[in-house]
Amino acid sequence: MEQSSLAVREISEANSHWMISRGLTLKGRIMNWYAFAFDSYKRARLSIQAADLRALKIPSEPGLVSVVLPAFNGARLLGEALDSILAQTYSKFEVIAINDGSTDETGAILDEYARRITGFK
Repeated sequence: MEQSSLAVREISEANSHWMISRGLTLKGRIMNWYAFAFDSYKRARLSIQAADLRALKIPSEPGLVSVVLPAFNGARLLGEALDSILAQTYSKFEVIAINDGSTDETGAILDEYARRITGFK
């Protein structure tokens, strides 16, 4: 038994040296490969974008509501859905409709609404 635990310790020490030689440590702690890969990704991302996202500037309009409407072969109900959105009492909104490769008249209906109404994308 003692001999096998010695062998395990030697293998563990050999693995530790291999990991250390390849930089697979963080503050002296040995990481597994997945932790190292994630840590490397996180460090690269932080070098590009700060962790504090409050400094991130995104163009926006205060009070604007974006309605995202994905559609796939929904021509039968699409007009009703769009009319329901337009019937809302809150007027500061935009509609972002996404035609996901429909084979029916979905694209034509969306194009017609986009021509008639501003705020449709």
